[in-house]
Amino acid sequence: MDLSLCCGLKEDASREQLEFTATFIVTDFHWLKTSELMLFFYRFKAGCYERFYSRFDPQAVLSSLRMFLRERAKAYEMRNDELRCRKEGDHKANCISYEEYCRRNGLDPKRYKLGMTEIKKGMTHGR
Repeated sequence: MDLSLCCGLKEDASREQLEFTATFIVTDFHWLKTSELMLFFYRFKAGCYERFYSRFDPQAVLSSLRMFLRERAKAYEMRNDELRCRKEGDHKANCISYEEYCRRNGLDPKRYKLGMTEIKKGMTHGR
């Protein structure tokens, strides 16, 4: 396993340790994509998370995976916020004020009061 080489372990992880770690990941984190696990292990080997101290420690891997998941959640949240802002910006770009509506339709906004009937008509007739 190249994890032993990257992390400076004195001995390779035992088969039982690897099976335990893999089983735990598959059971508790079954919803992760393969690409996400690959990214996690890349970052783990790069030293972004907890470290081993001469021996393989499944708990170091699992607690590091939980740190990765917190980072992942923040990244998804930031992306969703970005998409929401972009969508709101698109929506706002297509909106007009009441005064602009009146101007476009030749109405005096001080005298003309838009009622629900006109709103419903505008929605059903497509303006």
